[in-house]
Amino acid sequence: MFKRIARISLSILLVFALILTLAGCGNKVNKANVDNNNVDKTIVIWAYDYYIDAAKTAVALYKIDHPNAKFDIVELGQDDLVQKFNLALASGNKEGLPDIVCEEDYNLKGYLAYYENSFVDLTNYIDPSLYVDYKVRDCTYDGKIWGIPYDTGVSAWFYRIDILKDAGYTEDDLKNITWEDFIKIGKVVFEKTGKYMIPLSPEGNIEGRIILQSANSWYYNAEGKLDIVNNQALYNMTETIKKIYTAGVVDKVASWDDIIASFYNGNSAGVIGGSWWASIIAKNENQSGLWRVTQVPRMSGSDKYTNYGCCGGCSWLVLNTEKKAEAIDFLMNTVAVSDDIANTMVKKGYVVPALKTAFSVPNAVAGDVYFGGQNLCEIMASWGEHVPYANYYTNSYEIAYAHGALFPDYLRGITTVGAVISALQTKAEEIMSK
Repeated sequence: MFKRIARISLSILLVFALILTLAGCGNKVNKANVDNNNVDKTIVIWAYDYYIDAAKTAVALYKIDHPNAKFDIVELGQDDLVQKFNLALASGNKEGLPDIVCEEDYNLKGYLAYYENSFVDLTNYIDPSLYVDYKVRDCTYDGKIWGIPYDTGVSAWFYRIDILKDAGYTEDDLKNITWEDFIKIGKVVFEKTGKYMIPLSPEGNIEGRIILQSANSWYYNAEGKLDIVNNQALYNMTETIKKIYTAGVVDKVASWDDIIASFYNGNSAGVIGGSWWASIIAKNENQSGLWRVTQVPRMSGSDKYTNYGCCGGCSWLVLNTEKKAEAIDFLMNTVAVSDDIANTMVKKGYVVPALKTAFSVPNAVAGDVYFGGQNLCEIMASWGEHVPYANYYTNSYEIAYAHGALFPDYLRGITTVGAVISALQTKAEEIMSK
C-alpha cells in the first residue's frame, strides 16, 4: 500500500541483468536514424506524473533556438519508472537507459550508491544558490551534485475552511500549531460538525515521514548511518502518530483510495501530505473556494522540531550516455533555470519550485480561486526555505514502510514504542544487508 519501489534487491536485479543484456539487440539504435554511422542524437527522457508535462514544455522551449534537436519523452507511472530504471541500471547496458530521468528524491542516493558511474556529475553546471538548500543537499552525494532540484515536495495541511468555521475556528487559529493543538481543535470539530480532521493510514507512514523530517531527523544520520534506536525524534514521532490516531479526530482508513474518498465526500475536513495533494484536491470542482492550506503541526519537546517538512519532490538526472553533453545543455537551458517552465507547471500541476526565482512567477502569486484566493504555490514555496534536511540515503521507502507495518500492533496496545523501535532497527539492518 502506497509503496514506491525504492530499490529492488541487488540479487534480483542481477538475475534480470543477464536477461536484459541478451535482449539488448531489440534496443539497438535504428540505423535509419543514424547519420554517417554516428550515434542517434535523439535525447531520451523518462518522466512520470506532471513532470511529463514539464519535459514537454521544456522541449518546446528548447526547440525555439534548437529546431533540429530531437527528443523522445517516455511517459511512465512512477512505480513503473523505478522498476524499469533499476533493471536497466543493473543490466549495465547503456542502450536500455534514458539520457535524462526525472526521479523522486527519496530514491536518488540509492541509485548513486550502487550505480554512480551510470550518472553524470553536474557539480560544475549547478549554482546551488539558485535553489532551496535542502533540495540541493538531496541531490548531493559523495561531495558532488548529481541532480537539478525541481519540485520541493514540501509538506502541507490542506483543510476545508467552511467546516472549520462551523466549529468556530479561523485561518489564523490553524497557523504554527502543535500536534496537541491539532488534537484539541479536532475534538471540537468532531463534536460540532461530526467531521474528522484528516484521514490517516499509519501503515502508509505519510504523516510519519513528514513529522520526522520536520523534527530535523530521519532514519539515517547526516553520514548515512542508520539512526533508529538512539533517535529521540523517531520515538516522539511514533508516539505522536498514536496520540493522533487514538484521539478520535482522524478517519481511520486502509488505502490510498480511502484517503481520497474521505476528503472528497466530506467525511474529513482536510488532508496532510506533500504539496502534490493540491492537484488531487482541485479535481473536485464542487468544493472550489472551500479549501485552504497551512503548515503542518509540529511536535513538542525540542527547539529542533518545526512546522516545515517534506514528502516527495523530484530532481532531473543525466545518465552517462553518448548524448550526455546534449542532455546537459538541454537541462541547463530549460528546467534548471526557466521561470517560464515553472510558471506553466505551477498552473498545470501545482508543482512547487525549488528554483528560488520561480517563487514569484505570475501563476504562483496569482490568487487561486479554488483555494479561496490564496497564493498557493508562493506560500508553499516559501516554506521550502525552512525545511530541515534529511539524508534519505538508500532504501528510505523500504524502511519507512517497515516502520508503518509495525504500527497496527502498537496502536492496539499489543507492543510498546520501545519494541517498535527495536524491531525497526532489526528490520532496517536486514534491508540494508540485501
